[in-house]
Amino acid sequence: MSSTLITASFDIINLIPYLCIMDAETLNDIMYFLKDEFKGLTKEYMLDKITNEEIQANWKPKVGDIIVGATGNIFVISGHAKLSDTIGGDRFFFNGGMCSRNGDSVMDSTCCSVLNEDGLEYYHHFDSDDMAHSIRTRHSYEYSKLSDYKYVPYPHEL
Repeated sequence: MSSTLITASFDIINLIPYLCIMDAETLNDIMYFLKDEFKGLTKEYMLDKITNEEIQANWKPKVGDIIVGATGNIFVISGHAKLSDTIGGDRFFFNGGMCSRNGDSVMDSTCCSVLNEDGLEYYHHFDSDDMAHSIRTRHSYEYSKLSDYKYVPYPHEL
């Protein structure tokens, strides 16, 4: 049994239903960069799901979920760490790869991107002047808000 991949050709008329969900610039980026097909899901199917308010509002992230960024990049959540809310709450990992942590040209370590509720990195800080330990937050390129990504469920998950 063979399956046929159906892709959609989009023009300005196709954009109108989506403009109430997200701003036109973000939608335009997603329309342009989103792949025509990913793991058997068509561009039209993915756009329908990422612009569905009910699906996005009821999403509870888990390992294996497909997510789409504001520029149409597609990722799969590959890990989850359940942490206390005092240190940022649940973290979801995606976009794993290789990196160099010591500044040389050898890729000898691993890295990934992280999603959490507020998009901030929580880190342990030690102040040697008063010997105090504290948890602080900072913006980091590796951390993003869950709300910055849109969930694309597989058909069997609906």
